[in-house]
Amino acid sequence: MKKTMLFAFGAALLCGCTEVADRAADAADSSCMSFPVAEARGVFEEALAARTNTRAADGPEEPGFFAPGEAEPVWDEAAEVPAGDYLRVDVPVVATHNFYRFVPREGTDFLDEAAIPRTLAVMKDPAGERRAVYFCLYIADAEFAEWCAGRPRQEWVDGKVKNGFTGVVLYTTLSGRIAAAGRYDYGRLEGSVFFGDFASNRDEALERFADLLGLTYVARGRAVPTTRGVNDDNQIEVVVILGPKVKEEDIFDDFDWEVELPPIGEGLRGGGGSSGGGTAAGSNGDNGDGTGGSTTSPCPKLQTKDPGVITILKELDKDCMGATLFRTLSPYVKMVSDANAGSRCRIGVKCDEKDGEIIHQEFVIELGTVLKDIAVFEEVIHVYQYTGRQNVPEDRLNVEIEAKLGWYMYRQRIGNVGDISRALGGDEGIIAFDKLSGYYGEKDFSSSGFYEAYNAAVSALRNIKAYSDDAEYMIDPNACNFPNLEKLMKDC
Repeated sequence: MKKTMLFAFGAALLCGCTEVADRAADAADSSCMSFPVAEARGVFEEALAARTNTRAADGPEEPGFFAPGEAEPVWDEAAEVPAGDYLRVDVPVVATHNFYRFVPREGTDFLDEAAIPRTLAVMKDPAGERRAVYFCLYIADAEFAEWCAGRPRQEWVDGKVKNGFTGVVLYTTLSGRIAAAGRYDYGRLEGSVFFGDFASNRDEALERFADLLGLTYVARGRAVPTTRGVNDDNQIEVVVILGPKVKEEDIFDDFDWEVELPPIGEGLRGGGGSSGGGTAAGSNGDNGDGTGGSTTSPCPKLQTKDPGVITILKELDKDCMGATLFRTLSPYVKMVSDANAGSRCRIGVKCDEKDGEIIHQEFVIELGTVLKDIAVFEEVIHVYQYTGRQNVPEDRLNVEIEAKLGWYMYRQRIGNVGDISRALGGDEGIIAFDKLSGYYGEKDFSSSGFYEAYNAAVSALRNIKAYSDDAEYMIDPNACNFPNLEKLMKDC
């Protein structure tokens, strides 16, 4: 690696001026119903000329991290694409700088770079006759990154790969500064942020951006063929970390905030493909219709469109612990309904580490055919428990007991402790967890009675096949406490 620069949450990418390709339209050469490629090309060339003239008048500019260098749109492969209320033309781009995200090389400490697909997007607002020119970068989630990097560039204009994209679509100005981002799950928009909407609250915009992107390492390099990762000899020049900002200091003090951005549109319509319209729950505080209606998850981090799951989540959100859990959940979680898990529900956790630190986590909750509130609640509690830590066997049964006690006390609060004995290992489990809930209420975690109840809970769970292997689900005698419940039940 030739040169490395690390920025907390890409602060240096967001400063300075942005280009506005904004002009009055001539009704003779523009239609409200279509956006010819030739017209889009004229808009781009005008924006490029305006930028060149500005640089000549004001002197050299400091480009943003995502500046492509010399960029040449491939207009012969351009096409008008669906974009909701907007008209839009997408164009493949050949440029001197490419961008990569890092993907851990399985079984090693190496990181491989996967190229980030990129297009030019020229947009037109037929109602206001404004124009906008952006580069779109498709930062796929880690498990899809290498596959996406190998897809033909035409598929990123209006192909199947774009329409089914999973990851973050990043909009940048011609000078390489971030303007907006949208998170997609298999082509469906799940959340978005447009910096032009945050004239007086840049911190909130950056927080939303961090929530969408998570912790992602992105590199810039010359557009030359490379086959190995960043630990080998290659052409990577600069690295940035896009992720949660450091709260202890204001790293944005020295940067100007520019909000005069061309329109992209509420919800980034069409950014992820023709199937990606609409605003996701949480992107603007509701489900996109201003009503906070019943078809969206009450927790933006829990990504599901299954009506049965959403109904359960809404009931949990009425509970003191459930509401706190939803407010404090950090990672995005894919909830897969009717997964190949029989009647069980289970969680999958993928951790990427570097130098002993977790740099990225991905959670998937697979919901079986038997859908109950206690099963959903338990798996979401597990996400909270395992955020920032590995799923190791040494205290795995301790973790299970804490989660089950959490939903058991929820059932106590709503006055329904029936139909749960199988989930606790039978009648023995019901008795043990009832006693544990009493000790929890008294904050008694050290008496002989508490440990007797805890050991009885262990014994009962061993009756369940999934927990019967004491090498897979071990008990740590020093972890017979409930630190996560102490935080989640602060309002109970």
